[in-house]
Amino acid sequence: MGKLLAFTFILLTVAKVINSEKFENSVVLGIFTEKINETGWSSLTIDTKFGTFSDEQIANNSGYAEGFLTAKYIYYNWQNTMADQCRNGRCDKIWSWIQKQHDWVDANEPHYEGNKYWHQVHLMHVQIAGLAQGYKASGQPKLPDYAFDLLQLAEEFVAIEGKMGSKPYGVTGLGSCSALIKISEDYDDIWFTHDTWGSYFEMLKMMKRYYLPYSLNMRSGDKVPGSNITFSSYPGVIHSIDDFYVINSGLAVMETTNTIYNGELWKFVEQESIMEFSRVMIANRLAESAEDWVEIYSRYNSGTYNNQWMVLDYNKFSPGNVRDGTLYVLEQLPGYIERQDMTYVLREKGYWASYNIPFFAEVYNRSGTPKMADKHGDWFTHEGHPRAKIFKRDQGSVKDVTSLLKLMRYNDFMNDPFSKCECTPNHASAENVIASRSDLNPANGTYPIPQEGHRLHGATDTKITSYKLFAKHQVVGVAGPTWDQQPVFKWSTSGYKRTRPLGHPDAFKFNSVVFKGGAFP
Repeated sequence: MGKLLAFTFILLTVAKVINSEKFENSVVLGIFTEKINETGWSSLTIDTKFGTFSDEQIANNSGYAEGFLTAKYIYYNWQNTMADQCRNGRCDKIWSWIQKQHDWVDANEPHYEGNKYWHQVHLMHVQIAGLAQGYKASGQPKLPDYAFDLLQLAEEFVAIEGKMGSKPYGVTGLGSCSALIKISEDYDDIWFTHDTWGSYFEMLKMMKRYYLPYSLNMRSGDKVPGSNITFSSYPGVIHSIDDFYVINSGLAVMETTNTIYNGELWKFVEQESIMEFSRVMIANRLAESAEDWVEIYSRYNSGTYNNQWMVLDYNKFSPGNVRDGTLYVLEQLPGYIERQDMTYVLREKGYWASYNIPFFAEVYNRSGTPKMADKHGDWFTHEGHPRAKIFKRDQGSVKDVTSLLKLMRYNDFMNDPFSKCECTPNHASAENVIASRSDLNPANGTYPIPQEGHRLHGATDTKITSYKLFAKHQVVGVAGPTWDQQPVFKWSTSGYKRTRPLGHPDAFKFNSVVFKGGAFP
C-alpha cells in the first residue's frame, strides 16, 4: 500500500499534511510504497522544487517527510541492526568521538560561507535533523538522541573504533559486495551491476529517489548537477550504504569494501575531516564527470569505510565509442587515496570486476593484504581470488539483463571448482561465489579462514542499470539471498533461535522488479 503525502511546512515548524494535488504550494512531496512481502523492497520518492524554497527548507523538509513516512521501518531497522550493537556503551564511545568531529565541522563552516562544498556539508546535517524530527512526530517508540547520526555511520564504526584503540588491529574482513561493469559484444551498451553482501538482519531493502535541486551555493542561482539520485538504501539512512547510485548528471556510482589488515593505518583515521557518507553524497551532487567525482570525494579523507569506488560516466559513452574518462576507479585507506582512469581496462578486457581485494598495488600493500596472501594463499590476491576467476570465466556469457542477473545471482558452490576450499565436511564454501550464501556452510564445519565459514551473511540483493536503462533512469533490482541454484532462505529454517527480525518476511523468494525513477511501476 502506498502513502502519498505533501508537506507544506517550512524550516523547523510543525508539518501539515495536505492533498497531493496541492504540491505546487508545498516544499516536498513524499511517496512511500510498502511491498516488502511481495517484492522484498519498499520504495521512497522525495520530490521538491527548484527556486521556490531555500536549500535549508528543502533539506529539512525532505528529511522530515522521510522520517515521518518511513518511521515504522526506521524503528525496525534500529532494533534489527543497531540496538544490540549499542549495548555496553559501545555507541556512547563512538558518539563521543563523532561529537568532536561535529564540533570541528561547526567551527569551520563559517569560514567557508559561499563555498559550494561546505554548503553541501551543511545541508547533509540539516537533512538528518529533519529526519529525526519527522520520526519523532510519527509517534513511533523513542530512539536514542544519537540514533539518526549513528544510522548514517554504521559502516564507519570499525575505523572509528580502530582509531580509539577499542577494536583489534588487523580485523579479518567478512566480505562485502560483488560488482561488475561489462561492455556488450557489439559495444551498444554498458551494464553496471552490484550485489550487496551483508548480514541477513539488514534486509529491510528500500529503493529511494531524491529530487533535491539544491543551489550550488547560497549565492548562486545555479542548480547542483546531481539533483536527481536513485539509490538502494535502508530505513533512516540518507545515503546508500551498499553503495549503488544512478544520478541525473550521467554518473553511475558503486563500491566494494577493502578490508584493512594493517592495524598501523588506524592512526591515520581523521577526526578533523568529513565523514565518508557525507563525502559520497556531496560528490554525487557536485560532480559533472567521473573525474570530478573522484576528486571531490578525495577531499577531507576521514579514513573510514575504506572502499574501491567505481564511477561510470555514461556521458562519455555512445554505442561503438568508449571515450577516455568513462570509468574512474578510486581506492581509499586511512591517510591515502589513489584514483585513476581505468577506461583502458574496459576496452582491453571488456569488463571491470570488483570483489573486496584492492586493485592498486600501493593500496594492496599498505592495507596489509600481502601478509594474508602469504599465510592463506590466492584467496587474498587480486587475480587468484575465487570471484576473480569466476568473473573472468563467466562474464562472456552476459548478453542482456537476464543473463547478467544469472551471473550476479550465481551460487553453485558445491559444483564449481573455484569454490573449493580445505573445509570440512563440504570441501567447498558458499562464500566463494558471486552471490554468497554463508548460511549454507555447515555450522559444525572447519574452515581455514573465517570468511569461508557459517554465518547469517551473504549477497542480500542485486541491482542493475545500463546505458539503455540509465536513459530512462531505471534500475532492475532483486532482493534477498540468491535461490537460483540453492534453497530459498527462510528464517524459520535458518537455525536462528530468536524471533525473526522485525518487518522481515519469513521466506525471501523474490523475482526481479524494475524501479522507474526509484519507484515501483
